[in-house]
Amino acid sequence: MAKTNINVLNKLKGQSKKLKAKEIVKEEVKSKGDEVKNITQEERGLILKNYSLDLDVEGQTKSFLEDQTIKIHGISTKMYNELGEIFFETQKKLSNNKNGVFEKWYIQLGFKKMPVYRLINRWNYIVTKWDNKNLIENLPISLSYEVSNPNCPEELSAKVLSGEITTLKEFKAEKYLLEDVETPPMLLETFEYTDFSERYKAISKVASKRFEELSESKKMRVEKILEQLEKVLN
Repeated sequence: MAKTNINVLNKLKGQSKKLKAKEIVKEEVKSKGDEVKNITQEERGLILKNYSLDLDVEGQTKSFLEDQTIKIHGISTKMYNELGEIFFETQKKLSNNKNGVFEKWYIQLGFKKMPVYRLINRWNYIVTKWDNKNLIENLPISLSYEVSNPNCPEELSAKVLSGEITTLKEFKAEKYLLEDVETPPMLLETFEYTDFSERYKAISKVASKRFEELSESKKMRVEKILEQLEKVLN
């Protein structure tokens, strides 16, 4: 009889664990659903702008896929934040270690140097610009890497934080205008047609908005760049 009671008790405990696990999953799903409901239309637009959802769907299906995209964006952002914070803390803790143990550690975990330092820079940027945390998190990940780079010009960083620059294409176009180095002719062959087309559109857009603000030397540079791209495109 005692053995039977133990078996029944074990079964009940097992069922209880399963029920608790199901409740946890339900709470997590509910939480993700609440996150989607709680964001503003402006935040929703900023997030969805990062993704090319060129799908032949309308109505409820389109809205559903947008909601799912926002959930994935939230999960990805949380992952990038947590990884960045872990790498940042570990690097700081091992900063006095001179035998390269930090690099050996993340390599053994399967990470490469560039992604690790991009995540560190991104997290450090979020910490130093905490009032803009939500804006930075809603940026395309590639743009957040660019703007958090320690070598990013302050002028470009300010434009991203003010919302004037919202995409990587716009960022690169603005950066292109700031740089004084021209693309060597031999590198032109390495670009695809679409690269030239997108670059032309981005630079044209920026130039049309702020052409009069540019110095004479930069005006000449913009005209020369657009002329070169037009030759390739035509």
